[in-house]
Amino acid sequence: MTVDPAPERTALYRLYDANERLLYVGISNDLQTRWHHHTISKPWWHLVTRRDVQWHPDRAAADAAETTAIVTEGPFFNIDKVPRQSLGTGHYDDTADRKKARRLLRRDAKRHYFHVGRTVHITVLAERYEVSARTLYSEIMRGNEHCFSRSRMRITILYAPKF
Repeated sequence: MTVDPAPERTALYRLYDANERLLYVGISNDLQTRWHHHTISKPWWHLVTRRDVQWHPDRAAADAAETTAIVTEGPFFNIDKVPRQSLGTGHYDDTADRKKARRLLRRDAKRHYFHVGRTVHITVLAERYEVSARTLYSEIMRGNEHCFSRSRMRITILYAPKF
């Protein structure tokens, strides 16, 4: 007879912006890894200024709490489990962030920040620019793919990029 392992505690988290607007509700049993994935994949991640976490005894309980939170609280960027179109847009228009990133990339290029041989951590630079890592990465690579050696969210400059 086998015994099931103890259920794994799972966190329900809420992400808020500077105006206390609920941006997103999610669940995870490994918050650091989950938030790292959000950093890379969510163009709105840089808007997050506060995180609220509640632990549940298992994933099923957290999943039920997540569904309730999404339905009753209407987070702005959730698209799954949204009962009606008036809740959650699921879309962030990063046009202004792209323009900002291009402007700051040009500024830093003039200051020789992107010199040959330098390794740049995209997430660190994105935080400095106050844009998402995903947005910044796409702006850096735009027309410059041949200038960099890439490894996860780091790039090493091989040739001077043009922004």
